[in-house]
Amino acid sequence: MNRSTSPPERGAPAPADLPPQAPWQLALIGFTPFERKALESCFRLGAASLPLSLQAYRLADCDLLIVDSTLPAVVDTLRERQALGRTITVGDVPVPDALAHMPRPINPQRLLRRIGELLAGRAPAAPQESTPAAPDDDAKRLTQVLVVAPDAGVLRLLAFHLVRFGFDVHLARGLADGLAAEARYGCDFVFVARQLSDSDGFALMRHLRDMAFVSDHPAPKVVLLSESDDAAERARAAAAGCNAVLHPAIPFADLVAVVGDRRVFNAATADTALSPLTR
Repeated sequence: MNRSTSPPERGAPAPADLPPQAPWQLALIGFTPFERKALESCFRLGAASLPLSLQAYRLADCDLLIVDSTLPAVVDTLRERQALGRTITVGDVPVPDALAHMPRPINPQRLLRRIGELLAGRAPAAPQESTPAAPDDDAKRLTQVLVVAPDAGVLRLLAFHLVRFGFDVHLARGLADGLAAEARYGCDFVFVARQLSDSDGFALMRHLRDMAFVSDHPAPKVVLLSESDDAAERARAAAAGCNAVLHPAIPFADLVAVVGDRRVFNAATADTALSPLTR
């Protein structure tokens, strides 16, 4: 009896064309939460014919990068690192030197077919060994802390507490100023309000996460300042790269738990009217 199999979707590579080492490692850089969920779902549904993984932790391990072209700092960093040759940009304007470009609105199925065309006949990149960073003067520098909030009272309160830890504190009220300060100082901690003067805190957190990935620099510890403490808020914050959620009127003990330990706190408050922690 003659048996036939259904051909793969037009434009996508047949499973027989794929090297045995699949899946390939991809990274999504930027995009709205809705766009990310749509792309991730499409990749999972297409795994039978085009095995893809979004589990890469470093730029060097990625076979392809899917990048939101509306993020100029990300695009510039990829150009400096000579990674545009494996980058598919998505947006209204094509990026010079990128491997491919797709317009908005995003069509996940069309993007998946384009990925299949670009990967056909290629073997996935072998994971590379990480090399320890050489010691430098960074160990001696002050801890850099950025606070981004539209409320002057919140800025003053956090600055008052944080400088007593010996931190170098920078203040900003909106997304643009916050991004500029983080790029300039390379902050270790970022405290960001849920709502900013020109955006929301989640947009800032996503940008910090994306920039850390494309530059292979350690991401700052990010703390969301939110009056809501429910599970949904914490889940959304975690998805955006947040490390902790605190109330804007931060109890000092909670602040210590985020940025230091009891010995740091005692040293910072030894010459003040505040009593050291006892436990």
